[in-house]
Amino acid sequence: MVRINNTSAFVNNDNIFMAARFTYIPTSVQATGQAWGIRKKVWKFKDGDVNTSSEVAQWVSKTLDENLPGLEGCTLVCIPASTQERTCMRYEQFAGEVCKATKMANAFKHIKVEGNRLALHEHKVCKSISKVSVLKFDAKFFNGRKVVIFDDVITKGSSFANMVEYLESMGAVVVAGIFLAITQTGEAKKD
Repeated sequence: MVRINNTSAFVNNDNIFMAARFTYIPTSVQATGQAWGIRKKVWKFKDGDVNTSSEVAQWVSKTLDENLPGLEGCTLVCIPASTQERTCMRYEQFAGEVCKATKMANAFKHIKVEGNRLALHEHKVCKSISKVSVLKFDAKFFNGRKVVIFDDVITKGSSFANMVEYLESMGAVVVAGIFLAITQTGEAKKD
């Protein structure tokens, strides 16, 4: 597990529990051995591979149980992918498994992807910019909730910071951020 204190786009002043399972080497760097295996696992998760999703759900559940008492009172929020279709493929099963194991409420159906914006996507061999959707929140659902945010990969922390801001503007309190991987930037410490 890699503990995350701060990222370039998110300063953790509120001491939110933040951790990632792996350190991810970006595609701009040659990966071999274990780094290549981690890269493939991240890609399989992003592609909605059922076995990888279940494995990640088990790790997330165990890590949260060990580090955050009282998860029954929390809500799991997965940062959506670029489209509603990709969000469903990537997170519907995963979120269900994590919430079943931890007794957290599942926010999956309370955030929808719609509209367009530009996004940077990292692929196996290159990066690309494309239009992706904007998010629609069920604000009443989030008011007064303690929230755990999950994202597959955190790099600078912009998506995480934006999600924290959106949720807090609706009256939620973010208590944790948990990630499959953190991109190697020199800002993480291994436990």
